[in-house]
Amino acid sequence: MQFEHYRWTDADNAGSIFIGEPSRRIFDPYNGNQVLFLINYYISVTERYSISEARVIESRIAYKLPLSTKSERSVLNWLIAEIPV
Repeated sequence: MQFEHYRWTDADNAGSIFIGEPSRRIFDPYNGNQVLFLINYYISVTERYSISEARVIESRIAYKLPLSTKSERSVLNWLIAEIPV
């Protein structure tokens, strides 16, 4: 990840939390584990496997995510609308 503003939780604990599909869980753009989870999920769904694509997604989340976007699912939907497949 290219930005340094993230908080990182214990990998063992985060691994059990951020699996499966994005849910209605509150999205925290400062939680590195959660941002990485969403980036990885978006990339797997859209099949855009590149570091440059991941950086575009991370940058959009950091700079353009609307404050009204509250859940992981709403962030994913916003990303899909923001970066068309």
